[in-house]
Amino acid sequence: MEPDQIPEDITPDDDHPQFIDDDDMLDTPQPTEQPVQPEVFTNKPSTPKSTGTGADTTITESSRDTLEDLDDDPLDIFARLDQDIAEHQEQAERPSEPSQPLDPLEEDIQHFLEITTRREDAPRPEQQSNFVNPAMARVAASRMPRAARHPQEWLLGLRTLVIVMLAAFVVAFIFNYWTPESFLSEEFVANLQNVSSTQGPPTAVPSPLPTFETVQRIGIITGHSGPPLDTNFDVDPGAVCDDNFDNIPELTELEVNTSVTVRLANLLIEEGYEVEMLEEWDDRILNYRGSVLISVHANTCENLGFGATGFNIQINQNSPFLERDTLLQDCLVAQYASKTGLPRHFGTSPDLVDYHVFRESSVDTPTVLVELGFMFADRELLTQRPDDMAQGLFQGMLCFLNFVGNS
Repeated sequence: MEPDQIPEDITPDDDHPQFIDDDDMLDTPQPTEQPVQPEVFTNKPSTPKSTGTGADTTITESSRDTLEDLDDDPLDIFARLDQDIAEHQEQAERPSEPSQPLDPLEEDIQHFLEITTRREDAPRPEQQSNFVNPAMARVAASRMPRAARHPQEWLLGLRTLVIVMLAAFVVAFIFNYWTPESFLSEEFVANLQNVSSTQGPPTAVPSPLPTFETVQRIGIITGHSGPPLDTNFDVDPGAVCDDNFDNIPELTELEVNTSVTVRLANLLIEEGYEVEMLEEWDDRILNYRGSVLISVHANTCENLGFGATGFNIQINQNSPFLERDTLLQDCLVAQYASKTGLPRHFGTSPDLVDYHVFRESSVDTPTVLVELGFMFADRELLTQRPDDMAQGLFQGMLCFLNFVGNS
C-alpha cells in the first residue's frame, strides 16, 4: 500500500488518527489560547491537565498537594522551591525503566503532540517580559540605590564650596570684631589710609592727540637764559666770542638769542596769540602743552673753516606725530631762508638730536629747536639783522598754524 492512500473501511478513531493537509489545518479556526500562569505563584486552583487520552480526567497526587499547599503563607515559597528542586534531583538520579518500543507511526504522533503541547504551555513573549522572579525582587529591594551609595561629583563640589565660604565668613567675622587696635602698627594704618583716600585732585594725563585751544598759546624758550644747570655759575652765556683772548667776550649766544626771541614774541602778540617766555631750565617746560613750543639758539663762535655757516632746525625724530612736526620744520626752513638768505646747515650733534626739551614737553605739543646761524661766519646777520631773523621765524610759525587750523 502506498503511504498516501488510506483504506475506505478504516474510520478515524482514537487508535487511528485522521491525517489532514497543512492547508486544511490553516483553514480550521483555532481556539483562543489563554495565557498559562505557573500554579506555584497563584492562589487560585487551576484545572489539572489530563493524564490520559480518555474523556475522564484525574488529578494527580502532586497537583493535589500543590493546591493544598497554596493556602499556606506565601513567604514559605523559598522552602517549597528548595523541596521541589530536591525531589527533581532524586527523580533524575533514579534509574529509568526501559520503555517498550513504539510503532513508528505512534512515535511520530507522540512527537507531534509533545511539540504542540510545549508550544501551547509556553507563555507568550509579553507575559514572559512581565514575569518577575520573587527571589530576585526581594534581593533587588534590599539593595540601596546606586545614587544613594555614590553621590554625584557636582554635589560633593557644591558642598565643599559652601563649607569653605562659611569658614571664610566666620574667620573674617572673628578677625574684624575681636582684633585689638594694637594689632596693626600706626604706620601701616596711615599708609593704608593714604592708599584708599580719594580726596586728592585728579592727575591730568596728556592726550595722545593734538588739541588746540580757542586762544592759541605759543611757548618761546630763550636759549641759555635763566639760572644755569651748573650751580657753580650765576649765568649761562652759551657760546662766546672772545676775539682778544682776554676772557672778556665781545659777543655771547645769550645776547643773540634774547634779541631775536623778544622781537618774535612781540610779533606773535600783535597777531593775537598768547605767548609765554620760558627759560632754558624752566619748570613749566615739563609736560608743556601749547600750539607750538620753539627754542632759539645760535651756533658756535669757533672758526671751523669752510662750511661752518647756515642755520639748522631740528625736531624730535621720536615724536609719535612726526608728520605734524615735519610740517612745522618745513615751514620754518622755507620762511627763515627766504628772510635771511642763509643756507641750511644739515650737520647734527648729540645736543641737537637728544635735546632735553624734546623729552620733557608733552607729546601733543609741536616742538622745534632753531639754530640761528654760526656766530663766527654769520656774525653780521646775528648782530645786525635781528628783525629779519625774527620775521623769518614768525612767518614760518604762521605757515604751520594756518595750515593746521584750516585742516
